[in-house]
Amino acid sequence: MKKERVKNAILHKETDIVPFKIDFTIPAWERLILFLGRELTIEEIRNHIVEIEPVAPDSWIEIKPNFWKDEWGVRFGDDWDSKEDLLWG
Repeated sequence: MKKERVKNAILHKETDIVPFKIDFTIPAWERLILFLGRELTIEEIRNHIVEIEPVAPDSWIEIKPNFWKDEWGVRFGDDWDSKEDLLWG
């Protein structure tokens, strides 16, 4: 049913409900759990579109404690303190 609903929406055909996909940041997910007052699984959100992200083995490299670089060179981690941090790694 979900697959047909998404296909029809892409073809600009009327559907019984609008297909959706909702993602959450970690803080937003935690706030949702607090709001609901219970644990929640992503399956309960009932997204219509599933995202599959292939990740190569060893694609994330820890460049220093709590700082990571992905396969494209994008750096993630605790707050970067200086230009030196941005160039580090």
